[in-house]
Amino acid sequence: MLFQAVKNNEWRFEMVYKIVCHLLVLAGVVLASAANAGLITFEEFGTQSCFFSQQPPLDTQYSSLGVNFSGGWEIVNQCGNFGAPARSGEHFAAFSGETLSTTDTLTVNFDNAMTAASGFLGSNEQGIWLVTAFFEGIQVSQLNLTNTFDSYVEFNFEALRFDQIIINASSRSGVLDDLSFEAAQVPEPPSLALLTLILAGLSFSCRRKI
Repeated sequence: MLFQAVKNNEWRFEMVYKIVCHLLVLAGVVLASAANAGLITFEEFGTQSCFFSQQPPLDTQYSSLGVNFSGGWEIVNQCGNFGAPARSGEHFAAFSGETLSTTDTLTVNFDNAMTAASGFLGSNEQGIWLVTAFFEGIQVSQLNLTNTFDSYVEFNFEALRFDQIIINASSRSGVLDDLSFEAAQVPEPPSLALLTLILAGLSFSCRRKI
């Protein structure tokens, strides 16, 4: 009986050890693969109106992601007849020259330096877009793009360091959808680096024993 109890305890300890090891391995993977990337689809706030001035302008709604906007564009539903349908649902950021509260320029400000960003610009007419990236007020790159009728054109910045994008449109109305971005790597605090190192060591040890 005593032998059986010891054996059962050993079995329980082994199971607990394996569970802890698996959790450590998972934690190590999460820490190692954590990316400073984000995606804004403009679907995050539920159903919006098809018309302008029915919702507040795009401003600090995405400040939790470290992204802020200015220019008066609004998150609107595709039923407003902007030509190109929304890419990831029913909504996008849009402007109209017929609405005094919006402008043909959208400024995207990032709280931290970015190394990559992309998005899709569209209109119900052929439009020319000037997309400029800045870092600390200095221009670092500029794209001149054209979308055909009722379609999107993609802008893409990569292998750069920037903290602001300014989008200028030539058309009477236009939309932005699926804005993605990736932040520059920030050096880890010593405590976080040490924790990562410890988890990596424990994960390696567990992999050998499991």
